[in-house]
Amino acid sequence: MAKKAELELEARQYHALMERARAAQRRGLYQEAIDAAFASLDFVDGMMQYERRFESRTFDSVDGIDLILEWAPLVLGYDYLDRLESLLKEKKRIQKHTSEDLGARLVEARELMWAAYRVWEFLEHHAELNARTAREVLKVDSGAWQAIRSGWLKMRIADDSRKRGIALATRLGKIVDAKCPACGLVAEAPKAMFLEELACPKCKKNAWFVLV
Repeated sequence: MAKKAELELEARQYHALMERARAAQRRGLYQEAIDAAFASLDFVDGMMQYERRFESRTFDSVDGIDLILEWAPLVLGYDYLDRLESLLKEKKRIQKHTSEDLGARLVEARELMWAAYRVWEFLEHHAELNARTAREVLKVDSGAWQAIRSGWLKMRIADDSRKRGIALATRLGKIVDAKCPACGLVAEAPKAMFLEELACPKCKKNAWFVLV
């Protein structure tokens, strides 16, 4: 059995990584948040042992695992989910001492990931996607669609400027609006044009237009 000091150290390492994950999430750095939560998996078992034995804590779930299950599917992170599955098989007491069915949630996360993959593949070949097409053509149910749409908007992977659906934010040929920082003129052009300094047609100043 691991000593108290060893378990306490693992608990501290776990919480330090999760604080990093939460800080990254607050800044909108979701990939960094996922990576920090992923690193925390090495210390989940020790943290839970310490807090159950010495702080009388009970667990519904584990916040590091929650973060991975929520966000990894949206970045098509099959490797994160594979590692989590291996951890749950290796450290069976994690599931034993959580009231939620982490195995079932992992299955749901994989289903969401494959739905996200179908949406991504569609958007790479089409300008946009709406809920009806996602449901009828891609067989993405409403719950998965809402999770993908809201998650990608937060992560700025996609945008909803057309209001009817979503489009990949990285599509450089998409027509967007951008504002001249000098005079406030709003111009419309392919997104790629606003990635370099332009001469404003109104005030004639060279400026970096701001996407709106």
